[in-house]
Amino acid sequence: MGPDEAWTEVIDTLTVAAIRFEMLSTAHRSQITLDLEDSSISTKGTKSGAFVMYNCARLATLFDTYQRAVERG
Repeated sequence: MGPDEAWTEVIDTLTVAAIRFEMLSTAHRSQITLDLEDSSISTKGTKSGAFVMYNCARLATLFDTYQRAVERG
């Protein structure tokens, strides 16, 4: 797998996760509209899937760095 394919796979995975998060955070009675032509779609704010995934990645990095430091004494 080349670097381009690896990045495509990462982007695909993150896109699916963000869509699932948005769908699961919407009330089941609410209509969900996906407009792929809308350039004003925002992933900013504390309720977006991108925000949650970014902070999970930050925490995972912090915990990993801490664990490596503990192992080094």
